[in-house]
Amino acid sequence: MLTLNARSHKLIRMTIKLRIVFIAVCAVIVFASQCSFAAQACNGSADLCGKRYDEVTYAGAHNAMSNMDERWNFPNQIHGLTRQLEDGVRWLSLDLYYFRDDVYMCHALCALGNETLAGGLQKVKAFMDAHPNEIVSFEFENYVSPKDTEAVFRAAGLAEMMHVQKAGQPWPTLGEMIKSGRRIVAFNGNNEGAPLLNSFSDFIGATKWHYEAVSQFDCGDPNGKSLYSISHFLTKPYAMAPLGRKANRESVIMNRALGCWKKTGRRPNVMLVDFYSIGSVIKSVRKLNATDGLEVDALLIEYGNSIKTGFKLKAIE
Repeated sequence: MLTLNARSHKLIRMTIKLRIVFIAVCAVIVFASQCSFAAQACNGSADLCGKRYDEVTYAGAHNAMSNMDERWNFPNQIHGLTRQLEDGVRWLSLDLYYFRDDVYMCHALCALGNETLAGGLQKVKAFMDAHPNEIVSFEFENYVSPKDTEAVFRAAGLAEMMHVQKAGQPWPTLGEMIKSGRRIVAFNGNNEGAPLLNSFSDFIGATKWHYEAVSQFDCGDPNGKSLYSISHFLTKPYAMAPLGRKANRESVIMNRALGCWKKTGRRPNVMLVDFYSIGSVIKSVRKLNATDGLEVDALLIEYGNSIKTGFKLKAIE
């Protein structure tokens, strides 16, 4: 028979054990909760999961295949596709040509640099497989038939990941796209004979392509399309890193994006740039995604007062 003192000691030990178990259970719950929140992040932010595809701004790499790291001549980017995706680029602009009896990514002349589209898509697939909460879009300047373009996607094992949007229907949210597994959206000049490709002209209103100075930047016209793309790069006479440095300053990107948002009443969905890794492209896109229409005027004043680059609001009024 236990004495009162022994009973007290036993009760204390049991209390300590229960507290340890309680703390351990709480730790597991907290960890699981954190994992759950992490799993809900969409394109790097939980705040984007509930937003439709057309309510998000994407960092786009113009001529994404053409890069310094892989020794392309006259490159538009410093890093290749894998690094672009790792850094936060989510919109890949690619030029496609027939070369060596295959579909290649080239820029004007395949002799200046080339890679098979199949090779490029394998890099994208590896990224997508490793990052199941990311959504990536393609935009093609295409000198290859839509059918042959789609065939390369199918051969790369990406067909089941591709989202096909019905004209006139609301876009799904990023969270819905992730849940469905259809996390790739590809836009082509036309989609004749290629049901996995979306027609560019059906969905995207864009600015012009050629600007030689920041002061020439304008807003174009979204033309009532569901997506609005801004070409935000300089060509004089071709893409160069110093030109990218001018265009990719945070003040220039934000002033143009916000000014065009105010002028057109439309969120820019794509900021398409050269040399994305120079300047503040990814940072600026994150700021735009944290912004709603009610904050545009206040942010315009903030960036308009600080701009030092020669880009004036009157250029987009």
